[in-house]
Order: sequence, then C-alpha cells, then structure tokens
Amino acid sequence: MRFVFILCLISCSTPYFNTFYNAERAFNKGEIAYFERKKAEGDEFSKFTNPDLTFAIQKANKLLETFGANDSNAYADDAYIMLTKAHIYQFDYDLAERYAKLFIKNVPNSEKLAENSILLGDIYVAKNEFELAKTAYANI
Repeated sequence: MRFVFILCLISCSTPYFNTFYNAERAFNKGEIAYFERKKAEGDEFSKFTNPDLTFAIQKANKLLETFGANDSNAYADDAYIMLTKAHIYQFDYDLAERYAKLFIKNVPNSEKLAENSILLGDIYVAKNEFELAKTAYANI
C-alpha cells in the first residue's frame, strides 16, 4: 500500500516538474546565446530571436496554465521571471511588462518580488518611461 502511494505521488508530480525542468533548461541555453550575441555585437544588438527562448516561453506558459498561475504553484514565480526575461531578451518589452505585472498580481508574496521589481524597472528604462522605472525600483 505504501509503495502504491509513493509511486502515485512520484508519477503525479513528474509532469509538473518535467515541464518546469524543460522550460528552465531551454531558457538557460537561450540566455547564454543572448549574452554571447550581445557581447559579440555590442551596441548594434537590437533584435534577437532564439528557438530555445521560444520553447522556454511555451513551456513556462504551459506550466502556468496547467498547474496554476498563483501561489498554489511552487514554480509560478520562476515561470513569470523566466517569461519576463525571455521577452526582454527578445526586445518585446510590452509582453515582458505584462508578465512582470502578472507576477505582482498573482504571486505577491514571492521571495522573488525584488528581482521582478528590478526587471520591471529595466523594462520601463528600455521604454523611456523613467518615472515608472523610478517607482518600480523604489519597490525593491
């Protein structure tokens, strides 16, 4: 009986963890590619698409849709940070802002709230919205 319970517990949590693991692994590869290209191109760097980041975005969204986009999902804050950064790296600041704001709305008690505020401030700087950036940085 105990074995069946443990087996059920492992099999039920595996898709949850695998979705996060696959998203994180792809994101890390995409992030490395982003910084390598940014280093190589310097100030000329203005457009970036990467299949690993695209895959990470798909998996992170699936994690939020399937397992919850709030505090009930232990990986929700990580998924939101991943989505925000991935869109920043792709210079899609409107979507990055959307995910940063969803983070604040859906996981307001996260330990990663300061990191999210920094990202939101960086988004506003990139969009030349300096008063909003100041407000975001003040929330750190």
